[in-house]
Amino acid sequence: MAYTPCMGREGKVELRHLAATQHGHFTNAQAAMLGVSSRSLTCMRRSGEIEEAHLGIARFNGSPLTWHGRVMAAVLAAGPGAVAGYDTALRLLGLSRHAMTDAIEIVTPRPWLPDRPGIVAHRTRQLERCDRGVCESIPLTSGARTVIDVAGRRDRTDTTALVDDAVCARVTTRRWLFLRGRALRNGRRGVGLIVSLTHPDAAAEFWSWLEREADRQFARHGVPAPLWNTRLYDDKGYVGVVDALWKAASTVAEIEGLRFHTNPTQRRNDARRYNRISRRHRLLRYTWLDIVERPAEVAIELREALSVGGGDPLPDR
Repeated sequence: MAYTPCMGREGKVELRHLAATQHGHFTNAQAAMLGVSSRSLTCMRRSGEIEEAHLGIARFNGSPLTWHGRVMAAVLAAGPGAVAGYDTALRLLGLSRHAMTDAIEIVTPRPWLPDRPGIVAHRTRQLERCDRGVCESIPLTSGARTVIDVAGRRDRTDTTALVDDAVCARVTTRRWLFLRGRALRNGRRGVGLIVSLTHPDAAAEFWSWLEREADRQFARHGVPAPLWNTRLYDDKGYVGVVDALWKAASTVAEIEGLRFHTNPTQRRNDARRYNRISRRHRLLRYTWLDIVERPAEVAIELREALSVGGGDPLPDR
């Protein structure tokens, strides 16, 4: 937003309005642009109206000091072009469960040494416009760029789960993540996995891996072998192919890997399919993390469901 220079009280009012869009913070340069002199800022500090947040960054004391405000202050302090990134961007994007550090992480195109504890600066040589975004008024790396950056410090399981959640939360798309991953792949750890997971032809390979892993974990933890990829019917006709079926116990397990069904029509079709399955079968749904990280708990749930049984199994044609 463009601001025209003004003087005196009007300048202070405009500065308050600007700060309100930045979680209560402003830079000395922004104040000068609005005609608020350094002498006026000194008087405002002495009176307790504002306080220093970082070198060259101030906050109006009437504004609540929030986590978002601290992130905004760090971004402003890092200078032009800086954005929130890595685990901080994950939290802003609603992917908090994948964040592994409480530090405020900033991505900047120029060297910057934070003047406050709890802030980590990452310098980047390449941060194109398409890799930038805004969330809660805070500049940050885009959903795709955040996933790509974070992949370098996650293992295969965590990266796959992150890709899954990012696409399902609609902070990026499978296609865009594939394109940005391919563009930024050179020299970046973990990005090759992202490209392979999101490749247009990767779905079959991914699903077969997860199903094989589920089958292995079921056998390991004493779950009776199911029928895999079975066509299911009800009184209205064909329901669809279910991942795992225990006919005698009328139980179905759906294993949801990379869940790319994100548009309203696909989600509605999924809901209808699940409702039809649930009419005559006990339906259990598991994610990648369930199968890979908590297989023993999954096995307990499945064994309990199978021991209860119930209902006459529907015929499979």
